[in-house]
Amino acid sequence: ETINWLDANQSAEKEEFEGKQKELEGVANPILQKMYAAAGGAPGAEGGMPGGMPGGMPGGMPGGMPGAGAPPAGAPDQGPKIEEDKQLSRQVRNVSGGVREQETVRMVDINEFFICKLCKGYLRDAYTIKECLHTFCHGCIRGYYLYNNSCSCPTCNVSLGAKPWTQIIPDPAIQELAAKLLPDYSQKEDAEERVFYAKLGVKRKQPDTPRKDLQDSAKVSRSLGPSPGHMIQFEMHPQRGPDVPLFLQLQTLKAPCMNTQAHLKIMHLRKYVAKKLKVAKPEEIEVLCKGTVVGPEYSLEFIRRTRWKENSKMILEYRRQIIAS
Repeated sequence: ETINWLDANQSAEKEEFEGKQKELEGVANPILQKMYAAAGGAPGAEGGMPGGMPGGMPGGMPGGMPGAGAPPAGAPDQGPKIEEDKQLSRQVRNVSGGVREQETVRMVDINEFFICKLCKGYLRDAYTIKECLHTFCHGCIRGYYLYNNSCSCPTCNVSLGAKPWTQIIPDPAIQELAAKLLPDYSQKEDAEERVFYAKLGVKRKQPDTPRKDLQDSAKVSRSLGPSPGHMIQFEMHPQRGPDVPLFLQLQTLKAPCMNTQAHLKIMHLRKYVAKKLKVAKPEEIEVLCKGTVVGPEYSLEFIRRTRWKENSKMILEYRRQIIAS
């Protein structure tokens, strides 16, 4: 009985092993064919691997996996699928070879940057707070300061002074980016707006269409130099280094990243730093660009063009200077 039980158990294990072997072959063979196709062609073609895998390894499992040139019995024809994989692999090689680069970004990962924290909707006529660079809809942020007794940012609660509405500026860059990334949203919004006005029986106001000659003159004026509304982004950090004495070093600003008018003068920037760091006289602060002191009469745009001379965000430094009393 023991011998019969061992034989039966061995037969059952053998059948189970052979079943798993066939299942493994059914999964592995298509993968091998894809690998051979990506390497330069299927076996038997020029550049392919000749023959395929041998019938079995010495001392190993009997049967083994058949060569990639001979698909297992009962397996579907993989010819068209392999051809599709070849085209896909060529596209991947073209991308990696520098012909074209494409990166897919999920909208769910960047959605929060285009949502107003007040109305929980996508930005309409985006305005940004200069102090902390938080962005809201123009109507939302104006209404917030109109109907709430608050002088701080709704997101980070940074103080904006007695007139917080003077600290918000238009942000056409993020509004244009939102329009490019969310074209369907804008079209849907326009359609819903037309339906809304149609239900009320109110005629929509047509947008102003400027004359062609005025458009051409505007293009010429913009080509000559930055417009009055031209903005510039830069950072302000205290100067540190072995050559800077400790008594000349100042504290770090709470908001070192700034976005302001390009024609802003360094003298106004010194007043801002002095106010934030509680320095008695703005003249005690000097501003540097790449280690060189810049005069108070220069504008940020002038410094960017003559001193910074880079396409990256401009970095300015500040320190205390000794003045005669």
